[in-house]
Amino acid sequence: MTIYITDANFPSIRMDYGTYKQDKETLEFVKYFLRGEKFVSLIPSRQIANLVSRLLGIEIPANHEIVKIKTGDVVIIFQLLGKPPEFYLPGRPPMGRILPEDELNRLPYEFMMLFKVK
Repeated sequence: MTIYITDANFPSIRMDYGTYKQDKETLEFVKYFLRGEKFVSLIPSRQIANLVSRLLGIEIPANHEIVKIKTGDVVIIFQLLGKPPEFYLPGRPPMGRILPEDELNRLPYEFMMLFKVK
């Protein structure tokens, strides 16, 4: 079994045919689940990795790797629920912006766990 941590906004896992189970989890449960466990970070954004590190109280390195999960693997998914503000340039579609740390910390979030059952 491998434990992965990823960001829902930057999918870093490839899913094959199979049976999956997904549950919403609390921050406290995720902290308890990871206590003393080895895991692989699949969060490509250093800014998001820093935020998740602060929330969980453990070092989460940024990593641009993409993996294919196997039966028995667990994926912890971090998801920001608030939409970052957009900015506009004349004649172009709206673009997101990189938020300062204090704004990022105010956005709501959730954790989910995805299990590949078979």
